[in-house]
Amino acid sequence: MINQNHFIHHEDKQALSFLKGIPFASTTMKQIMKYYYERMTYGGNMGNKVRLSASQVPHIYNLLPPICEQLGIPEPEFYLENNPIPNAYAMGEDRPNITLHSGIIELLTTEELKAAIAHECGHIYFHHMLYTTMTNFVLKHLEMAKDIREAYVIALLYWNRKSELSCDRIAAYVTTPETTISMLSRIAGGPHTVAYDFNIDEYVEQAKIYDSIREDNLWDKTLQALLTMDRDHPFVSVRVRELLKWTNTNYYINLKAGIPVCPHCHAVLDGEESYCGHCGKPLK
Repeated sequence: MINQNHFIHHEDKQALSFLKGIPFASTTMKQIMKYYYERMTYGGNMGNKVRLSASQVPHIYNLLPPICEQLGIPEPEFYLENNPIPNAYAMGEDRPNITLHSGIIELLTTEELKAAIAHECGHIYFHHMLYTTMTNFVLKHLEMAKDIREAYVIALLYWNRKSELSCDRIAAYVTTPETTISMLSRIAGGPHTVAYDFNIDEYVEQAKIYDSIREDNLWDKTLQALLTMDRDHPFVSVRVRELLKWTNTNYYINLKAGIPVCPHCHAVLDGEESYCGHCGKPLK
């Protein structure tokens, strides 16, 4: 049986642990989501988007149920928005929902679109929306001393970037690493009509060059930190590199094949244990 620990990126886990330690933040934000964000979003979705179903744009809707079944999550509300910007996003905790822009449907193949939907389902699987909403709330509404507010924003955006790495793993688990990387490459380089001869291996080498730039010296490291600190997503080359680190392991291969593995020490299991016989940690 899979659980969050099988997929969560270690930097996502560390950053999330810090956010959970902020006093009263989680409980307060849950109430704000329940009585403000989710009610407002539901009205906006139903009023200005197309809700997808088995009888409403079924060729897109039908991609969703098998993903939810595979991950063991309830099916979220699913919406289509006429927007040329290629984007997809998940919102809501008690009432989770996913929106696809028309631009991302035009950009991706069906398999790539499935990877994008799986990525958004990953946010629901990990219950990321609470802290994503917190990020938006602090950015838009929270009035506090400038230095304190900036510290919150930096911490929230740092976690936001790391959470994307965990959801890329979900996409690769549901589809394949190649499909997920192809989906990411479209975000970086445009549609197949433009980059039809995209070379994944060369793009991985480009990611290594970026790493060398970032780690070359303290000044370049500082410049790259300044360049990324206001972003809510990692650079695409970083996402590709981190995904390949994970998918090129026996752990991923076993997980993909349905072989029981310990999410902590990655040892192969018999499948009936409550605790790992190798590291002793609980499996549920």
